[in-house]
Amino acid sequence: GTVIIRDGKAGTCTIELKRGAGRCSVAERAAEYSVKARYRGDSNFTAKEVGLTKEVERAIPSIRASASETKSADNKALTFEVTVSAGTTIVPTGAVTVRGAGRDNCAITLDKAGRGRGSIVERPGMHRFRVSYRGDSNYKPASIGIASGIN
Repeated sequence: GTVIIRDGKAGTCTIELKRGAGRCSVAERAAEYSVKARYRGDSNFTAKEVGLTKEVERAIPSIRASASETKSADNKALTFEVTVSAGTTIVPTGAVTVRGAGRDNCAITLDKAGRGRGSIVERPGMHRFRVSYRGDSNYKPASIGIASGIN
């Protein structure tokens, strides 16, 4: 038989049962949903619909960051390339802060793909940075540490 799952908003999926079981998934934004499952019935079983309320919580995203030395006419800088992702079709939005030496060095706004780029001028040597994602309505804040140097 077949079961159709509806989340009360736009999400649906269809399960073709095998030995009475099956699964499907729908990428959902963080919110509360009134989920309904409707079994269509067959020659042995009658149709039935059941419902439940389910809260989808904010997810923990993954952060990837790299820093490379860039040179301009007067100084040297580190350019940071950052990607915030979560493995779903719902892309993290907002901003990332790169912090080093106890101050905010660079604020990077994420694009529609969850990527961003920014630069800071830094003195020669090795430096440690904290790359922090502020979170949004679907994803929790997260951070990672990276190290990079300028010659």
